[in-house]
Amino acid sequence: MHLHKIFYALNLRRLRLELGYRRADLADELNISLSTIAKYETGSRIPDIDTIIQLSKVLHTNVNNLIFK
Repeated sequence: MHLHKIFYALNLRRLRLELGYRRADLADELNISLSTIAKYETGSRIPDIDTIIQLSKVLHTNVNNLIFK
């Protein structure tokens, strides 16, 4: 697995949990499936740039923090 996928997956999960969101909450907010959120958090799927931007807004962070921090 590429390092950026690992960072992204870990950061997405960490940020979601810090805000008290369940995976289902995030999926509903973004109008995507629960299984897609799960795949993002395990690193088996990487969202497109538009979804990354939406995720960063919902999680109150910037794209760099979501991908690299």
